[in-house]
Amino acid sequence: MLNILNFNNQKPETIVDDFSIFINYLNENKIKLTKTNQFLQGKVVYTLNQTMTLEVMENVTTRTPQDYYPLIHLFYHLAISAKLFEINYKKSYNSIEPTKDLKKYQKLTKTEKYLFLLETLWLDCDWQKLQVGRLEYRCEEEVEEVLAELLKNGIDKYVKTTNDSLKGPASLLEYFLKYLSYFSLWRIKYDGSAQERLSSKRAYSADGITLSRFGA
Repeated sequence: MLNILNFNNQKPETIVDDFSIFINYLNENKIKLTKTNQFLQGKVVYTLNQTMTLEVMENVTTRTPQDYYPLIHLFYHLAISAKLFEINYKKSYNSIEPTKDLKKYQKLTKTEKYLFLLETLWLDCDWQKLQVGRLEYRCEEEVEEVLAELLKNGIDKYVKTTNDSLKGPASLLEYFLKYLSYFSLWRIKYDGSAQERLSSKRAYSADGITLSRFGA
């Protein structure tokens, strides 16, 4: 079954492997959360970042907050939205702890895990909370518009975001450019000057997008 998760040397199962590393770390350690946002603390996300395959963020420290790490931020919301973990509110501190559903998830095949995580993103996650880029814009309609335009151009066709039909919606995707690339739904050529030009470390922009066979 795993063969369906490998098109043209793309390996969507990598997100499953990285997510397994993420949830195993949370399950094996006592994880306290930040007081303000109930996010993972800086030392935790810094450590997790070094273990990822899909993306390892550079120029970060143990004080860099969770929402500056797109992959870790996504995994945090997937874990909670899928009810694999829950926040335990205590008087002295809050923590994130596994639920009984975690063991059920771990028994799934890789293909089942991938589809479960993708469904969780699409149906259960709060996209407003996920979108923490420069604009923090909720972008469900824009994702649909971009996918529809890419489909018109065809699989594995590079489409520049200066395209009249893409320019508007693509500019609002920000973190979702990365999120859907983690799932191998598309490939992004990033605008390397975006963060400096827009004066934000959380600004992400694309020069062009290529729809993968998995995203079609």
